[in-house]
Amino acid sequence: MNVYAMTTANRLLIADVLDGLDDAQWRTPTLCAGWTVREMAAHLVQPMLVGFGKFFLVAVRHRGDTAR
Repeated sequence: MNVYAMTTANRLLIADVLDGLDDAQWRTPTLCAGWTVREMAAHLVQPMLVGFGKFFLVAVRHRGDTAR
């Protein structure tokens, strides 16, 4: 299995898990202090939605606060 196929399989697995969460589970804290499952999920899918160039510009503009 090549890297692209493994990445695709992992992304589909994550999507299936996230799709099955209820509202309380989305608000559950993760092992990352201050992060909920919703925030962690957004962090995981961000590279699929925002290109590196735009991400980099936002990070520079907001001094590393990419949540803006």
